[in-house]
Amino acid sequence: MNTVRILSILAVACLAAAPALAQMKAPPPPPQAPLAAPAPNQAREAPPGGPPQTDPLTRDFRECIQKAQAAMQEKKADDPVAILGCLTGELKRQEARLTSATQKLSKIMPAEGRKRLDVANADWRRFRGSECNLIADENGPPPANLENANCRLRMTTMRALDIDGSANMLARQEAAMKAQREAGPATATPPAAAPPAPAPAPAPAK
Repeated sequence: MNTVRILSILAVACLAAAPALAQMKAPPPPPQAPLAAPAPNQAREAPPGGPPQTDPLTRDFRECIQKAQAAMQEKKADDPVAILGCLTGELKRQEARLTSATQKLSKIMPAEGRKRLDVANADWRRFRGSECNLIADENGPPPANLENANCRLRMTTMRALDIDGSANMLARQEAAMKAQREAGPATATPPAAAPPAPAPAPAPAK
């Protein structure tokens, strides 16, 4: 079993998707506004002029993977139990992020929109289960269970990013509409009154 290859697929898949989603959903930076320096292990280098790109995977997951890899190198043997623990632990954290993002989006949606969101999330969870079970059996022996957990983590991470981005976009639209309503209609400046026409000169006496 090539555990290192599975981990590489996981890292590349998650991190490759994050910049595209973050750039699509994030608001454009204000003109000539300096970007804040990213905190260590919190953001990766962004393209010039673009917003900072946050690593969607947590530090806990990175540290867990590093420890598992170091132990495997020392033992010169795979440790699927440790790897699965890293994957399932991060899946729980990403599920919590998805729940938080969904709650944030629900608060700014109308009642009908919340119903559609609930249906969409239920459909997505069924799709995630079917898709990842197609890739590998969740209850199968290694590496099948690792590949399935890898799939679930990747899809959940992307879903959390997508829902959070939708919430941010909708919040910006609501704020812009509120500001427009508070500003009221623009008052047109009335044109300046024309000066009165001069009275005709009296006719000369004969």
